[in-house]
Amino acid sequence: MRTLQRISSSLLEGGLFLMNTNSSDGPRFRKVPADAPDFAEFSRTRKLLREALADESKADIGFLRELGNFQDPDGSFKLTDTWKIPSDARVDFCYMPTYIGAAIFMREFLKQGKPEADFTRKILESALTSSLGRGLSGHGYEGESGTLEALDVFKEGGLRAFLDTAPNVCPEFHAMVWNIIDSHTAELRERNCITGSWGEDYTDHWERLLSEITPQKRYYLAYGSNMSSARMLERCPDAKRVGNVYICGWKLTFHFFANIEPVPSARTPAVIWELHNNDEQKLNRCEGFPKHYQKDNIIVELNGSRISAMAYVMTPWKKTKDPRATNPPDAKYIDTMMRGYSESGFDGSILLNGMPLARRPNDNR
Repeated sequence: MRTLQRISSSLLEGGLFLMNTNSSDGPRFRKVPADAPDFAEFSRTRKLLREALADESKADIGFLRELGNFQDPDGSFKLTDTWKIPSDARVDFCYMPTYIGAAIFMREFLKQGKPEADFTRKILESALTSSLGRGLSGHGYEGESGTLEALDVFKEGGLRAFLDTAPNVCPEFHAMVWNIIDSHTAELRERNCITGSWGEDYTDHWERLLSEITPQKRYYLAYGSNMSSARMLERCPDAKRVGNVYICGWKLTFHFFANIEPVPSARTPAVIWELHNNDEQKLNRCEGFPKHYQKDNIIVELNGSRISAMAYVMTPWKKTKDPRATNPPDAKYIDTMMRGYSESGFDGSILLNGMPLARRPNDNR
């Protein structure tokens, strides 16, 4: 019987997660008052969580019950009774236990079938939402090493498989992790190294970690000429068209080539493609990543589910230094975009209204 089947049955039948969960030696987890910190207790609990993440056999049904009961209403697994503690302590005793707890339930979620996964998902989503607060950054000068430590924790919980197979489970967490992956990939391409605030060299650690957590496929938001299937499949033959969406809060603009920029009231038509790593590398070269376009992971709604998808967003250099930046797009480029709009069922006037200086398709001026 799978680990959480009995837990799930209790939940479904009685609406409760935990009953009689304490071990014979008392509760394994307890909140420590911030005004009377017990550092021995902090260390004991963190060690307990670390051991359960490293050794799955220690995260048995009793452990999972207690850990689930220990979760705060805010989704965290913080060890104190408040978030109002010094920043460095908040990372060590609030965020890091939350990352570890979330990683433990991530592992459970990935190995389960329904209805257990539906149950575990509630705990996991709440924990992942609570993990968003610092963007996985460490405190102070340890910001970079803290991010590495956090991602190493989630890696143990199956982060790569989670990003690959559960796109609609806390898409904000997906977007955050993908933004970290993309920004550090860009830094390695531009500088060939990644250093901390005091010059510490984290290059080897980042290269190893990125190779271990980056999935082989992802969702890509095409809002320009890549909306056209002919154009996209010419560049990326193995890409799969997933569906049509609107990018809400982003406006279509042009600096010779298409771009999107944050505007709260705007929405931009787009096509979602599923890209495998080899096609993404080809598209990186076509789009000029990271000098001409950077990557931004944006939440969109697809078929009633919220997911995170990557869009190429023009860099400041491209908008201001490229000699063609002030030119309108040419007719061939607009024709390709119009074909993408037509193919996707979008109103072409949205496109034309977004570029008053552009030549209209088939305009021979």
